[in-house]
Amino acid sequence: MTADELAEHLFDVANQLNRGAARLVDGDEKTQVATIDLRAGRKAKASAAYASARVYLAAGMALLDETYWDSQYELMFSLRLERAECEYLTGEFDRAEQLIAELLQRGASKVDLAAVYHLKILLHILQSENPLAVDSALTCLNLSSMDIPAHPSWDQVQAEYETVWHNLEGRPIEGLIDLPLMKNPELQAATRLLSVLSDPAYVTDRNLFCLQLCRTVNLSMRHGRTALARTPMPTSG
Repeated sequence: MTADELAEHLFDVANQLNRGAARLVDGDEKTQVATIDLRAGRKAKASAAYASARVYLAAGMALLDETYWDSQYELMFSLRLERAECEYLTGEFDRAEQLIAELLQRGASKVDLAAVYHLKILLHILQSENPLAVDSALTCLNLSSMDIPAHPSWDQVQAEYETVWHNLEGRPIEGLIDLPLMKNPELQAATRLLSVLSDPAYVTDRNLFCLQLCRTVNLSMRHGRTALARTPMPTSG
């Protein structure tokens, strides 16, 4: 099949290959099928068919044992991260937590770890575990050398606020829309974490909430703006 034909019939191909998955013995073939399952899972998730996506992602995971982490890290990590999000979105929180715990042990970069922590924070928020959500966010931000206290003083908030006006350098606020896009992946991940920190910070410490807002603005003015997409809330299935 051509690439276009595969994209058009992705679910049919994935279903057919998964029916014969038990007969796969060649490592390259297993990797190819797992990659198709990942694509099918992502396509289903993009259509909000989270339960179906979870099936494809689980099938891909089943094909590759632990030995594939060395040679197929990106595939192994992506299958688990996508499935963890689908488990979260379908209300399977225990399974999501298990996958998150595994991914935190396996994450090989700050960007990958930030993606896992982002989901972990959402899970805490959904279960009204706001202090744990804050702790997870600040732990991950610390990995990027962004040390933010859980309970900052008002002087610390004021200093960050004054930095906002310093970074504006006389520009009108409406001019911020013309900022370039942020290109640094680690800073993008950090900005996304700061954004998701907003809700639990508002509940746990208003100073932290204010500091987080100012820090996000300062990052954008220094390094560019980001398009922050919100993760959907879980459904009943």
